[in-house]
Amino acid sequence: MKLYSVIEKFTEGNEVIEQRLGSYKTSNLAYMAISEFAHQHVQLAKLFDKRYKLQESKLDQKASVQVGNHQYEFTIVEI
Repeated sequence: MKLYSVIEKFTEGNEVIEQRLGSYKTSNLAYMAISEFAHQHVQLAKLFDKRYKLQESKLDQKASVQVGNHQYEFTIVEI
């Protein structure tokens, strides 16, 4: 049985932190999760009146959000 894991990579300056956020039974569920995680960061940026940039790609199964100097990348890995 295939599982799809969602990985978040957070970048601030030279520091990179990577963590697994969860595993899902289908790639569609995993993509919905990365989309939700990305939109949560956008909502926080709006709440604190920060500039943000959101990019989502269902074909590549990834999303990225840039809020100020912080970069958040969400990807799907098959495990």
